[in-house]
Amino acid sequence: MEEKTKRAVRKAVLLAFFIIVIGLLIYSRVTARPTKETFKDKLSEFGLWESPLLYVAIPALYIADYFSHAWICLLFAFSVAGLIYEFVPKETITRYMGRGKAAGYGLALCMAPFLTVCSCTMVPLFGGILYAGAGVGPAITFLLMAPAANILTILMTGEMISWAVAGARIIASAAVAVIAGLIVSATPWGKAVEKEFQVADSAAGSSAKVEVVKPPLDERLWAALKFAGYLAKQILPFFIIGLIVVGYLSAFIPEEIVESYLTGPTGILIASVLGGPLYT
Repeated sequence: MEEKTKRAVRKAVLLAFFIIVIGLLIYSRVTARPTKETFKDKLSEFGLWESPLLYVAIPALYIADYFSHAWICLLFAFSVAGLIYEFVPKETITRYMGRGKAAGYGLALCMAPFLTVCSCTMVPLFGGILYAGAGVGPAITFLLMAPAANILTILMTGEMISWAVAGARIIASAAVAVIAGLIVSATPWGKAVEKEFQVADSAAGSSAKVEVVKPPLDERLWAALKFAGYLAKQILPFFIIGLIVVGYLSAFIPEEIVESYLTGPTGILIASVLGGPLYT
């Protein structure tokens, strides 16, 4: 009886955690309010030349600023990635979003617009469906489509600019996302990644069918949370490195240089080259 009580309590706590995380994201989107006002635009006013200690303070301030207003999105992304990995059957994801599945690209394009999160928050979700058995191509399409053409960005584009531009944005985003997915899936490293995460399914398909006994719900929720933590350990260090670099760039580079070089076609190219490694 005591063991049942412990399981019931753990299940209730874990369910409450995931519900609260999802609720926080919905609340932040409905109210359109960040969790905290950002101060990163004022980094250049800290007077780096006056104290050597501020060379250390700059990245710390930028990292603190980032997580103060992005923690909800990141917590949501890692949590949902864990739920996908644990609760969505790997065979189902591989069947519909595996390598060479045309339907996988369509499914990625249809799911992505409903995730109104920032681009960096898509990385944990990308990792979640990739670990769950999706092909690299559909996963890349999913990764690129959501921040470029989610529901909020389309509505804002339509209301603030024009609905013709909003429609063009959807078409262009979908085309770029699919093309990028096809290109990446054709590369040697893309094929290697797919082989790594789908080899278990191939082996399972060649063996006799056995009845799978699912663990209790509390154990599955805990496994989802553990996988979310594993993804965080894999991804967040790279986020932090990018934030450190961006923090110094924001503090040191004058706005005049940005205005001079990051305009027009050449500026787009330079921004793309710089933005890739600093995907924060």
